[in-house]
Amino acid sequence: MTSCKPQVVKHSLPGKRRSRSQPPPTFVAEPDTQSNSFVGTEEYIAPEIITGAGHSSAIDWWTLGILLYEMLYGRTPFRGKNRQKTFSNILYKDLTFPSSIPVSLAARQLINALLQRDPASRLGSTTGANEIKQHPFFREINWPLIRNMSPPPLDVPLQLIGKDPVARNINWEDDGVLVSSVDMDIF
Repeated sequence: MTSCKPQVVKHSLPGKRRSRSQPPPTFVAEPDTQSNSFVGTEEYIAPEIITGAGHSSAIDWWTLGILLYEMLYGRTPFRGKNRQKTFSNILYKDLTFPSSIPVSLAARQLINALLQRDPASRLGSTTGANEIKQHPFFREINWPLIRNMSPPPLDVPLQLIGKDPVARNINWEDDGVLVSSVDMDIF
């Protein structure tokens, strides 16, 4: 997938205008399909992108590993002082888990399996999400049930923060449902 940011997706929906210079996002479903594009946030970039070896959907599982690490430890595992050092860390630095933050063994094993430098050894590179869902970290998850669940309601914000005076005119019902909005079109 080349880019799935909201800014890109909103221009790609049916009936929406897209400039001719902006190509539609490319979605890659086949795990064996290789690409040589180089885009992304440097701390999340997989080793095979840095080396230019070509990459498959296994880069998404690397990114998931970085995201989980950052969520649990508050920082990414390979961040350097600059872009070059970050890339060097991604390619060569050992993955470490700070002992000052208690994280389960299953979580550390999952992250370690997702952050394998060899894409063929990376968890998810063989059978995709099904392989990851079977990891012990997700042992208590009833995956079919998740499809039928509703997300929990969001708390009503106490005060909208921002400099846009129009944004302060949003009305909320008691249960946190948006009643009227000002140009909240995200697509």
